[in-house]
Order: sequence, then structure tokens, then C-alpha cells
Amino acid sequence: MTTVPRTNWLAGMRTTADRLAATSIQTGTESVSFTSATSFTQDVTFPVAYATAPTVVTNINSGAGATSRWDTRAIGITATGFQLFGYTTQTDAAAATWSAVPVGWVANG
Repeated sequence: MTTVPRTNWLAGMRTTADRLAATSIQTGTESVSFTSATSFTQDVTFPVAYATAPTVVTNINSGAGATSRWDTRAIGITATGFQLFGYTTQTDAAAATWSAVPVGWVANG
């Protein structure tokens, strides 16, 4: 993925292909693996740093058995990255094991 940071338009700036394609949205997919846990964290670094902490949304890109009662969210968001936090949604859930489960994220600053 190539990300061109968004630029605020200033008088006298030239229009270029890069500026027209510029966006503040970055996306990625993390491969998550762990053994016998009811929650996890995994550090994620943005390909291009933001000026300030962006908004981040996450999604488990699988409906496989071990993931069906889990959720994820971004915590500790900074201009350079965040922690992907995953947790079981049931208070009485047994520990689970994941192997290379894809978890997607979208950041917008």
C-alpha cells in the first residue's frame, strides 16, 4: 500500500497527481497468533506517521470457530501506531488459541 499524506491546499500550490491522490486513510491487516488466552495485544505501526493520533477501527477478518465470540479494538493510539486489543465477549469463556488470524484496521487522521 502506498499512502500519500493529505496536504491542506495553500494559494499558489501546483496540482499534481500525488496531491490529487492524497489521503489521510491508511489500512492494514495483522496476522494474530496466540495460545491459551482470553485477551491479547499486538503493536501496530502506521506505514506513514500522522501529525496527530488518528481514529482507528478494527475488524476480525474471519468467522472461524475460535474467533466467533471475540472482538477487537484499537487502544493506546498515537501518531505513529496503536495496540490492537482483542478479547472474548463472554465472561465465562474458556481460553482460546488463534493461529494466523487476519485482523484488519483502518486509520483516518
